[in-house]
Amino acid sequence: MEASQEEEPEEQTPSRERLKPFSSKGLDKTLPVDVVFSGARVSPKELIGIRCITKFLYMNRHIPSFEPFRSFCQVGTLSFDSKDAPEDQGSETLAASSMELLGKFGADALRIQLLCLGPADNSASFDDDSLYKVRRFLEKIWRAVCGRIGQGRFVSRNVLVAKHRLIFDVSKRLEELKFHTAISALREFVNFLASPKTTLEEVDTSTLKTFLVVLKPFAPHLAFELWERMGNEDTIDDSPWPEYSKELVEPPEREHAVFVNGQMVDRLTESVELDPKKLESRALALESVREFIGRRKVGRVEVVPGRLIWICLGKNKPVKGKQENAAEGAAAASKTPAGEEPAQGKAEGSEKPENP
Repeated sequence: MEASQEEEPEEQTPSRERLKPFSSKGLDKTLPVDVVFSGARVSPKELIGIRCITKFLYMNRHIPSFEPFRSFCQVGTLSFDSKDAPEDQGSETLAASSMELLGKFGADALRIQLLCLGPADNSASFDDDSLYKVRRFLEKIWRAVCGRIGQGRFVSRNVLVAKHRLIFDVSKRLEELKFHTAISALREFVNFLASPKTTLEEVDTSTLKTFLVVLKPFAPHLAFELWERMGNEDTIDDSPWPEYSKELVEPPEREHAVFVNGQMVDRLTESVELDPKKLESRALALESVREFIGRRKVGRVEVVPGRLIWICLGKNKPVKGKQENAAEGAAAASKTPAGEEPAQGKAEGSEKPENP
């Protein structure tokens, strides 16, 4: 009995499970990859090869996704123009200058500077002056937030709209990999906070927390420090990404710029859902527009709801002068045969032609 138990064969697993090169645990969360950044120029053949391998693994049920990645971005080259650096810079000199910049300006300033240079696939360069500007921008954030900690008593509608607009702009531009425009949205909100029109009482603690969560991907060290200064018990990493309200981002009434022949004449605040024909009639009924048009005829009107109303005036037909009518009459007289009198008559909208 003991020998039979020892010689009992183990259960064999199917060959497909034994030959699986990847563990099935967690693949659904990790594949496909959200975005791939490539520093070197990847040829189309290499991209086709990556997709063929992924398709082969998918057809054999080794991975759950058909595509290797959702988006692909080729990163351009980057250069630093230093005033004190020599002309022929080696790899050691560039590494030393990078460490010097980190010690002088900080990691947050250097990170924001790299993201401000434009789209990720473009080549760009920067210098010391641009880093000084970014450092001043970070110092402005520090003053704007520290000066409002514990000062807010309520939240005004202007602050609420600005906060949700910030969340919307940064979220949308991060999805599109437009990091430089996302930083522009941060600049607009910081200018709004630092404006003297924005009082201390109307900016509540929730607005400052939301701003720091949105700032964290771009300047994490500064966001962590300000988060601790606010006295929050939880860490900023535990805070979820904020969500925006469509009603506040896209208000029911928006301002429409009214253009006449390419020149902006007035602005009209109306509902976005209003019929374009009614927007057109209300724009034409504005006193400033009627004075600008005068007796001229309107050719066509184009309406972009929520943005602008474009009015094009028709071209007036030029009235023929006496010299043009006289020349036409002389030409007609020269074409008549001899012995016949030229036909005389008034042209429509003109006087009787004179003899040349």
